[in-house]
Amino acid sequence: MRQPDFRIRTIADVTCDIAPVSSVPSTIRPSTIAAPVYGYDPHTGEEVAPYQEHRIDVMAIDNLPNEMPRDASTAFGQMFLDRVLPEFFKSHSPVLERATIADKGALCPLFSYLEDYVAERQL
Repeated sequence: MRQPDFRIRTIADVTCDIAPVSSVPSTIRPSTIAAPVYGYDPHTGEEVAPYQEHRIDVMAIDNLPNEMPRDASTAFGQMFLDRVLPEFFKSHSPVLERATIADKGALCPLFSYLEDYVAERQL
């Protein structure tokens, strides 16, 4: 990072292992969702304000994997409201037909490949 030809200016460290025992030496602390980026001075090894010339911006959120399910749930919920919920109000919906595994106690044609599995479970 101290070499003159080092050109990386932004690092997103998903491991968030804190230096000096880390694969990314600029990860000197975890950042947060509220303040996801901090600056790193490669010459002093110290934290500085982000978005400065000749500094490296670091995002190292240690609980980032916990945030992804929230984002995914929000996106899934919106897609469900926009695309699936209206299907319930149609007299016939190919979308719901393809998604229905069983109807009136029997497997639907698209899921007939599960018959052997169901038969085993009923023994």
